[in-house]
Amino acid sequence: MKSEIFQDVLDTLEELGSDEFSSKSIKIRLREICQDLTCDGCSISIKVDRSLQRLDDLNEDTNIPTHIKTRLWDVVCKLESIPQ
Repeated sequence: MKSEIFQDVLDTLEELGSDEFSSKSIKIRLREICQDLTCDGCSISIKVDRSLQRLDDLNEDTNIPTHIKTRLWDVVCKLESIPQ
């Protein structure tokens, strides 16, 4: 189940990264979150915590379009639902 959630989150982040309304800085930050989630030497709790911190920082950016922020909050909810 955890891998399904991770894959769903990664798919969403990749989709947002290819959105025409995503700026270059948003795309870079989304790639960093994907890298956090796919880190081989990290525990699940570390992956999730790092990703949630980056997502929180990203959501505070006032230049992100509303539809992207909404999808990012969906990602946050999915990550928070993963038992650690």
